[in-house]
Amino acid sequence: MEDAFPTSEDWYVCPLCLDGLTIEEFETKQLTVEDVPPKALGGKPLVLTCQKCNNDQGSKFDGEAAKQQRLGRFLAGQSAKPETAVLTLNGICSQAEITVNGTAGMLFTFPKEINDPAAVERMVEHMRMLAETQSTDFAFTVEPRLRYSPDRARVSWIRTAYLAAFALFGWKYILHPKLQPIREQLANPSAVTLPLLGMDIPDISSGRHEVWVVKAPAEHQSLLVIWGGHGVFLPLPNDPRTLEELARSLGARTDGPVHFSISGTMFSWPSRPEHLLDPDPLSGSPS
Repeated sequence: MEDAFPTSEDWYVCPLCLDGLTIEEFETKQLTVEDVPPKALGGKPLVLTCQKCNNDQGSKFDGEAAKQQRLGRFLAGQSAKPETAVLTLNGICSQAEITVNGTAGMLFTFPKEINDPAAVERMVEHMRMLAETQSTDFAFTVEPRLRYSPDRARVSWIRTAYLAAFALFGWKYILHPKLQPIREQLANPSAVTLPLLGMDIPDISSGRHEVWVVKAPAEHQSLLVIWGGHGVFLPLPNDPRTLEELARSLGARTDGPVHFSISGTMFSWPSRPEHLLDPDPLSGSPS
């Protein structure tokens, strides 16, 4: 567990809210080990944050990202767990538990405990009629009961990128003023104001975790944090652009997919805090 501490000092500053805590508060669980990305998304313990940031931001943001991933895996047929949804067929509604079987289709069941038996009977009879007549004249919708906030989910991805960058590059990186809007956003979940800094990367393995210092092309120079099929761009320390300007340079304001090629230096996902830009407490030079 000592690896979670960046120095041998007897105090610690939460990288999310910048509040100071003593190391003794680790014993009282006011200082907590944070999974990056969140444990529900396959993350592992990586950094220390205060209990308030871990709990509050985990609930407000990371919980939404977990629901987003759960729903995405379900719709892609990658989850064996059924989801409850409202099934509407030609105006007839019932609640169904739905299992998506890859590309083979959907399996519907209608649990009695959440349905009006008469409505289920009408639904089944109508399905049977359509099958017997081979009719294609029908309107069919599935509305999952699972709901999530896309805005809060994308803030969660930015939060993961921020913490991974902190573990890799340290305080000198995250204390740059251009990252202050991220901390302000994390402290205020009621209104999402951060620009679009992330994107899905469908062609990348979900198990791929890495950090890139993007060097070319010049307009895309940034820190790219990749994990679980997601990518988030953060500014480099010497980048004068605001987060909004960085987002615009990456095509975040365009409609549809964004395609570009990048090159740079790749860093492995940190397994412990490395703080590469911070002075070594013994030598005084960067780690």
